[in-house]
Parts: sequence; C-alpha cells; structure tokens
Amino acid sequence: MTDARFTGAQWRSVEGSRDVSRVRHGVLQRLHQLHVAGGDLDDAELMVGELVANAVRHGADPVGVVVWLAGAACAVVEVRDAGRGMPELPSVKDPAEIDPLSEGGWGLALVTRLSRGRCGVEVLPVGKSVWFALPLAGKTAGSSPIPPSEAMAVLVKERIRAETAHGRV
Repeated sequence: MTDARFTGAQWRSVEGSRDVSRVRHGVLQRLHQLHVAGGDLDDAELMVGELVANAVRHGADPVGVVVWLAGAACAVVEVRDAGRGMPELPSVKDPAEIDPLSEGGWGLALVTRLSRGRCGVEVLPVGKSVWFALPLAGKTAGSSPIPPSEAMAVLVKERIRAETAHGRV
C-alpha cells in the first residue's frame, strides 16, 4: 500500500476571486516544496484555478483545498465543497470539441487532459472532493511510478475515510 501523508497544506472558506488567487498561489508554493516539476506546476496553476472557481460558483460553502503526498511518487490536490452536484471527472469531453468562444465547459476537460486522467470525484459526508494527482520531479527508473487513476482513486477514498473517522472532514 502506498503511504498517503498529509503535508499540512490546507485552505478553508474560499470566497471570491481574491481568495481563489490566494489559494492558487499557496497551492503552487506547496507543490514546489514537494518537488512537483516546473511544467506540472504551470498545469497545476490552471487546474487549481478551474476547480476552485467551479467550487465557488457551482458548489456550496465551505470550500477548501487540501494538498498531500501519496507515497514517494506524487502529490494530490483536493478541492472540497459542501455542494450536492457531482461533476463527471475524468471528463469524457474532448477539449478539441468545446466551442472556443464558450464561457464555460472547459474546466473539467482541461483538468482531465493536464492531469493525464489522474483525477476524479469522491463523495464526502457533506459534499464532495474533486481531485487531481501530479508526479514529483526527479524520479528515476527505479523509483515508484505515479499510480494509475484507478489506484489513485482508491488512495483518495482511503484518505477521506480515515479523515472522516477522525472527525477531520
């Protein structure tokens, strides 16, 4: 079993665009500290912005973000909100099929593509967690590869279950 460790990085009660920017910056700092590669940091900035904006726009308070390590191979970012809606992630939409002039509908397809399909949605006791995983930089051929999406979903579920048991969700 992969060790899933909490990194101590979490934000709660995200409200409005100023908070979205603050949280996005904080998540990027934490991912940099965890040694996520530079190109993946650029992708993370887009994904965090999309998911937090979606949670603020379509979810319900409280909205929060949690960053944690899944073993030695990857970092996981969860955006949590108390809303009932359950987005489909990984998205089945092909970004090439989305109207480039539309003002919405890009976010989940973008997250799916940038996370290489290592993303999903999990039910919380109240609301949901929308998550994605990114590999850590500098992994050699002998190091643990980032688990596939299905294995990551199991890790996220186990972490949520443990947090729920300890009253932290």
